[in-house]
Amino acid sequence: TREAAEQDVSKWLDYRKMSESKRDSLQKDVIDPLITAVEEGLLVVNDDFTLTQKFQFPITDSDNVVDLSGVDYSARLQYRDVKRHLKNIKSDDGMGMIHAHICGLTTQPMAKIELFDMSDLGIARIIASLFL
Repeated sequence: TREAAEQDVSKWLDYRKMSESKRDSLQKDVIDPLITAVEEGLLVVNDDFTLTQKFQFPITDSDNVVDLSGVDYSARLQYRDVKRHLKNIKSDDGMGMIHAHICGLTTQPMAKIELFDMSDLGIARIIASLFL
């Protein structure tokens, strides 16, 4: 239900220590889409505050066999987890920075992130933006 999804996302934001004022400013563009993803079963807030994203469009190999059907996101992110993915990213490349954070949060290589369907990448970008 929508109410259960709101509670899950709120608990996750509490864990992330996000202030009420920041939540208010991010409600429409960031928090509401996360709630919708949880409500639709595309995103799960786990008991340890990691997140599991189930892809709408799984990544398949050349034989159309599913290679990746979703990803898990760490509950916390340290700079060292992102640093190695920033090597070829220019400082003014905002999307590249977000994608490097997705790599750090999921431990997936950039080459795999580039294969995400745009609808799945949208959710990933929203999650990563909360770690910038």
